[in-house]
Amino acid sequence: MMKYSTTPSADGPAGTQVRTSGHADAPRGVSAVQALWLGALGLGALAVALVAGGVLAPSPASLLAAIVFYGGVVWAVAVAAPAGAFGWPNIVTLLRAVITVGLIGHVAESALTGYRPDLLGAWLVALLAAAAILLDGLDGWIARRFRRETAFGARFDMEIDALLILALSVLAVVLDKAGWFALAIGGMRYAFVVAGWLVPALAGPLPPSLRRKTVCVVQGVTLVLLAMPVVVPPASEALAVAALALLGYSFLVDILWRLRLARREARAT
Repeated sequence: MMKYSTTPSADGPAGTQVRTSGHADAPRGVSAVQALWLGALGLGALAVALVAGGVLAPSPASLLAAIVFYGGVVWAVAVAAPAGAFGWPNIVTLLRAVITVGLIGHVAESALTGYRPDLLGAWLVALLAAAAILLDGLDGWIARRFRRETAFGARFDMEIDALLILALSVLAVVLDKAGWFALAIGGMRYAFVVAGWLVPALAGPLPPSLRRKTVCVVQGVTLVLLAMPVVVPPASEALAVAALALLGYSFLVDILWRLRLARREARAT
């Protein structure tokens, strides 16, 4: 499930604790390089399907945005992926990354060129967003079911979650489903990371939290609803306000918890 923790040890894949000893990906299967090639082919297939279907009209801006962000995924995996098999949980996460960078391309095109798809295209975008959200539960389930939980997999999953939520937040603003405040839904996690750099007390791991997991799922579902053509203002605006308020409350709880912990640790030393 989605999470906004700054460290993979807080919740792990699909909201579970990460167990790195004795649970590494199996030695058999595709390597990280092979998986990235498969992801690139998947991204190309997605672009071809969208063009051939006539429901979206990718521009150079959309293609460039998708290529740049997928290049970022490739770089991150190349730097951080452990040796050996990539593992099925990570392959599912990579599939979500492909969908996410495809959506980023569409968001870039809509923002820069003012392009709006027809009704069928708008529904396709919403369905792709829903698929990425639903797949988020699958990679965690596979990791737990087949004991493939790794620190890398947890962090990979978390970063793709954050990128997807940011893209859908921008899409909500671009489509005039909500005001500029909706960008905070996707940007709050990154602001929390920056705050951790500036205030070391906020940089530590967070304990597992059902409240946090629930709130993050609500954000994803809300943003998918905002992408649907039938959800329009003022209903879409109200949904975005409620989602942001809930997310802000959850972050505030975690910030206060970290600050109280830091004070207790300081008194103990």
